[in-house]
Amino acid sequence: MESVSWSEGPPQDEWERHRKIITYLHPVITAAQLRELMILRGFRATDTMYKRQFKKWGLSKYTKAREKDRLIVASEHSLNYSTWQRAEFPAFTTSSSLSQASFSVTTANGRGAVDMRFLFRSVKTSCSYFMPDFMINEFSAAAGVFWRNIKQAIHLLRIASPTRAWSSLNEAFDVAGSALLAADIGSFVREILTTLCPVNTRACFYVRQQIIQSLTGMAQIKLGACHPITVVLQQLLFDSSTRDVSERCLAYMVEVATPSKDPSALSAGVKAQLSISRLLRKDGEFDSAMRIAQHAHAMAVVAFGHNSVKVCWALRQQEHICIDTENYMKALNICFSIMAVGEFDFAEVQMSTKEDIAHIYERLGDMGKRADWLCQAEENARLLWGNGVATGHIIDKINGLMTRGLGLLSSVKDADSESYPILQLMITENGYTILNHGTSKIHEAYVRTWVAGKNMGEIDGFDVKADSAVYWERLL
Repeated sequence: MESVSWSEGPPQDEWERHRKIITYLHPVITAAQLRELMILRGFRATDTMYKRQFKKWGLSKYTKAREKDRLIVASEHSLNYSTWQRAEFPAFTTSSSLSQASFSVTTANGRGAVDMRFLFRSVKTSCSYFMPDFMINEFSAAAGVFWRNIKQAIHLLRIASPTRAWSSLNEAFDVAGSALLAADIGSFVREILTTLCPVNTRACFYVRQQIIQSLTGMAQIKLGACHPITVVLQQLLFDSSTRDVSERCLAYMVEVATPSKDPSALSAGVKAQLSISRLLRKDGEFDSAMRIAQHAHAMAVVAFGHNSVKVCWALRQQEHICIDTENYMKALNICFSIMAVGEFDFAEVQMSTKEDIAHIYERLGDMGKRADWLCQAEENARLLWGNGVATGHIIDKINGLMTRGLGLLSSVKDADSESYPILQLMITENGYTILNHGTSKIHEAYVRTWVAGKNMGEIDGFDVKADSAVYWERLL
C-alpha cells in the first residue's frame, strides 16, 4: 500500500478493502486498540478519520447496554440449529457466580478489552451442552485430533523443534472446520482456555495469536458470532497475555459443573480443575497446583471409581508436578499406579505415561531403562496414530539417545582401553545380542547404540538409517 499523508488519510478504496475486519473488530475492542491493530496490518488513520468513516458506514463506536443484553440472550440460543441434547445442570440458577456483582464488566488489562460478564455467560452456555455416548462420531474425533496436534505443536516449539511443529499445526487445521462442529462444546471451550492460555504458550506467543485469530474467523463462519466458542475466542485475543482470564473462566466452569450428578458434567468439572492445576504448575505455583490436582483426584474416585480414566488424568497431573519439583521417585510410583490400570482401556494415557517414565529415568541417569520405555511408547504410538508427528517425536528421542550413546562410547574407548576390546570381540562373535553386564563399565544401553553405530547398513533386512527405531527395538 502506498503511504498517504496524515492530513489526507487513506483513500476510500483502502477503507473499503479493510471494511470487513474493521467492522468485525469495532464492537469488541476500544477505538485505540482498533487503530493499533490496523497499524500492524499496514493501515493508518487518525481517531477523527475513524469517527467520520464509522458515521458513513452507520456504525456506533459504543455498544448500547440493551444491545449487549440482546447478544447475551442470543448466545444461549445460538445452538438451536444443532441436534445436540441440552442438559440443565441443577446449580445453574443458584450459583453465587451468577450474581449481578460477579457479572460486572471487568478487564484483564484495565482498558475495557475483556467483558467478563459476557465471557462468563458464554462459558455457562457451553456447559449446558454435553455429548451423550451414542453421539460419539467423526466430529468429536476431529476435535480430539485437532487439540492433540495443537498441544503437540506447542510442545515442539517449546523444545525448539519447529519442523515437526509446523507439520503438527498443518494436521490440526486440516480438521479444524470439523472440530469446531464437535458436539462437546464445553470441552472445546475448556481446551481453548487451557491449551491457548498465555501461560502455556510463552515460547510461541505469536503462534498462539495466529491460532486464535484463525479459529475465530472459522467459528464466525461456521457457528455464528454469538456462539460460545466464538465469544470465548474473541475475548481471549485481548487478555493481556496473562492467565487471569482463562483461570477465572475455568474456576467458574468448575463451579457450574461440580454440583451436577450428570456424569458428563462431573467429568467436565474434573477436567477443569486439572486445567487450573496445569496453569498453576506452568507458573511455578506447585503447592496450589498439587492441592487442586489432589482435589480433582478425590472427586474422580468418588464419581467414577479407582480404575477410571478420569483418575488417571488426575494422577498424571500430580506426576508432572512431582517431576517439576524433582521428586522423581514419587513421580515414578505414580506412573506405575497409572500403568496398573488396563492397557487396552486407556491406550493413549498409557502411551503418554510410558514417555513420562522414560523422562524420569533420564533424570535419574538410567539411560537403559529410558530406552526400554521409549521403545514401548513408540510401539503404542504406532498402534494409535501410525507414522504421525507424535510417533516421529518419540523416534527423535530414541535417535537422540543413540547419538549420545555413540559419543559416550568414543570417549570411553580412550579412557577404558582394557574393556573396549572385550566389547568388540563379543559383538563380533555374537552379532547384536545383549552383552554380559560384567564385561564393561559402559551401560548396557550404550552398548546397544555402539552396535547400531558399528553396523550401519543392512542387518537381517533392516536398514538402520531408515528404520532406526525398528532396529533399536530388535536390539532390546
